[in-house]
Formats: sequence, structure tokens, C-alpha cells
Amino acid sequence: MRSMGGLVSSAASVVAAAAGDDQAGVMPMPRRMALLLAATLPAIISVASAPIADAADDEAVVAGGAVETGGDPTAHIPVADVIEPTTASVGSPANPSEATAARVGEEEEYEMVGSVRLVRYRDDNSGWSVGTPEGWTRDQPKANTPEFHPKSEYGGRRFRVEVTPVGRVSGGQQRMAALADTEVAEILARGYETPESYAAVEATKLAPVDGSPKAIASPNGGVSSILAARVSPDGRYYYYEYRVESIYPLHYWGVSALGPGQAGGSRKLGRRDVVSIVCQMPEDKATPEDYQLLQAVVDSFRVDDFQAPGARAV
Repeated sequence: MRSMGGLVSSAASVVAAAAGDDQAGVMPMPRRMALLLAATLPAIISVASAPIADAADDEAVVAGGAVETGGDPTAHIPVADVIEPTTASVGSPANPSEATAARVGEEEEYEMVGSVRLVRYRDDNSGWSVGTPEGWTRDQPKANTPEFHPKSEYGGRRFRVEVTPVGRVSGGQQRMAALADTEVAEILARGYETPESYAAVEATKLAPVDGSPKAIASPNGGVSSILAARVSPDGRYYYYEYRVESIYPLHYWGVSALGPGQAGGSRKLGRRDVVSIVCQMPEDKATPEDYQLLQAVVDSFRVDDFQAPGARAV
């Protein structure tokens, strides 16, 4: 870098040139250019004479935990708070089960079944929730019917959620048996009168119930057997268990209840849904822990409360 003496000497030469002094020993230049250089040289000399910070000073600033912005000398950004933006969109996570776990973790709504943690999955639109084994994958084989299963396990342990519209319920009741008080043949055929009749209808969807006329008529075909059926003390939940003997035996657990209906106009008008959880497990690969886990999933199922249209909240 040039010394201060050299810069001052250059400045004097330029001034002399601007004055037109031939004795200055410099090459004459146009007067306008010489005057412009003479005006800017003091600023150049001031910058050149300022002390230069060495690398050690720069490292000290970074180590101090802040970076000074060039545009605004008063603004400082803490180094630890500079976060790279992510590409995941809010509300549409790549793995829904991870998002559910995060939400439930904040509310601490979970339970342990052996070594497996059940986290609560919610569907506010249909008004239901269920404990889901942490780490299981959520699929959507058809509209409004989510299905959950372990990652990379297909045809094995799983459970699905079914939402079936049933319209208005007599007297605005929440009991499952109230659905039998209807003149709609399609609803009457679903066996809502008792948990036993409902379980038989559900099992027949896969194979005739053992001992029924259809099973007797096809002795070489698959059959289903009802293992248990009960109703909750308040009449709101039907619990049932059955197995299907076909190519290989499958075990099923289920629970059904009257939900509040779809959020919005349907719910306000009293149009309800039957929400069902149906768990499936191949018996040839089952362990006692599998039975315990899927039974816990069924027991964790809940539907939201609702009132008859026009009823006053208390």
C-alpha cells in the first residue's frame, strides 16, 4: 500500500496541474478533469489512512454470536437463530402419522400398550378419534375411509375407519339401538337392534355366519364365527369380535357408534353417521401382544358428543 507521504505528494501534483503550473513537473491535463480529481483526493486519502481490521478481529465478531448486516449497521442477526427454510407445506406433512404424534404429544394424549405407544388421531370433520400405534402408516384406499397399518406390512395387521351416513335419528338420540326405529329398509337391514345382530351383519360381509342358512347351503365355502358382542352401558357403542375361516383364518375386532355427522350443514340439521373401527389380523402370524394391541385400539375409539337440532346447550 502507498504511504501517506506519497498520497500527499500526488495530491499536490494534481492541484498544481489544475492551476496550470508547468513547474510542478507533471504532465498537463484538461482543467476540468484535474479539478475533479483534486476534489475527490481528500476522501481517498481518508479511507486509505483508516486502520484495516485483521482476520483475528473478524473471527472474534463471529464467535461473539452475531453477524452485522451491511444494509443496516444497527441490525444484528444472532447466528444460532438463522434457520434454513423447509420445503414441507404446513398442514400436508409427508408422513401423517408423524404429524399426529406431534399434535398429540403437545396435548399428552397417549397411552402405552406393552412397548407400543398409542397416539390419538382425530378427524374433526366427522367427529371421531382413535388411538393409533406410533409409527404406523395411514393410507386412504377410498374416500372418507382411512386405513392404518405398520410400515411395509400389507395384508397383515391393520384397521380401517368407516363412516356411514344414516340421516336423522329418532328423537335425536345417541344410542345405536335408536337406529332400528326407522322405516328405511336399508337401515333396518344393518342389524342395529342389538350388538349381536349387528355383529352378524358385519361378519356376513366377508363370509356367512356358521350355522346360518347361507353357510349350510355352501358347506365347502368360508364361514365366519361371532366370538363376542356387547354394548356400552350408555348404549352408544357396539363392540364385536369375530373370525373368518377361509383360505387362511383372519381375526376381526370392531366398534361402532353414532357420530355427530359431517361438520357444517349436515351436523346442524341432525344428519348423523355411524362411525366404525374394524381391526384385522391374520391368526397364523399373531402374537399375544398383537391381540392386546388391536383390542386397545378398539377400546380407545371415541365419537364427539352432539345434541338434537334446536336443543339448548347446558
